[in-house]
Amino acid sequence: MCVHCLLKSGLFDINLPKNGRVEARFCTKIRRSLRLKSKELPTIRPRAGVNFSRKSYGSFTIEASLQDCKYKYRGCKMRLAGEELETHQKQCRFRWYRCEGRKFAGWDCKWKGYYEDVMHHFKKIHPERTYMKVENVIDMSVSFDSDSYDIELIRKRNRLFWFKHRLLSEERAAYWVCQYVGPQDEAVSYCYEVVISDDVRKFAVTELCHTDAVDANEIYESGKCVVVTFDQMKSLMTGPGEIQLYFRIKRNVKAKR
Repeated sequence: MCVHCLLKSGLFDINLPKNGRVEARFCTKIRRSLRLKSKELPTIRPRAGVNFSRKSYGSFTIEASLQDCKYKYRGCKMRLAGEELETHQKQCRFRWYRCEGRKFAGWDCKWKGYYEDVMHHFKKIHPERTYMKVENVIDMSVSFDSDSYDIELIRKRNRLFWFKHRLLSEERAAYWVCQYVGPQDEAVSYCYEVVISDDVRKFAVTELCHTDAVDANEIYESGKCVVVTFDQMKSLMTGPGEIQLYFRIKRNVKAKR
């Protein structure tokens, strides 16, 4: 008898797992589609007199496996199962936020709050990190002798983005990444463009935005960001220790909607 649907092998083909749990092949298919372990798939006991088909069991099982996001009390309406729920809760816009400057650049700031408070916090406590717009031309001072980290908060209509910069003297490279404050499936709807140029030459890269739930240093290490070597930067200097950087956030026209 299957441990999930409680039906005998005469009604369903049966898998015989190594752990001794008898599981109908149809139940195995549902469990794998939901990315659940065998013990996480609920047992559905059919009521007497009910014609219990594979279709009805599948709908019952999927519904029973779904759980509310733990931030439901804040307004999240998502219901997911297994790994999808775990991933969503890490990226949910209704989650708690800590000061991004402390997380990324080591600022001495212990602020904690909700999504709607992030911009207010930065404008009040870190106003010098909120001047960037969706499109910018920046004259940027660069020192190649020591490491540096910088972060800016940008608002695009009612959405927020982090623009993060890392310069590592030992690796002799500078890195830029733009992170969307929200889930990854929304982040890929946006991309960003970085252009470094002098009067004649230019270095230009367009990259996809990433969710802010991922550590920026992981993105840097993966190479899915803008990377410029010191030699490249030096060849594009507009003055002593200065480069001109153009940056903008735009819609990813190839993203599925």
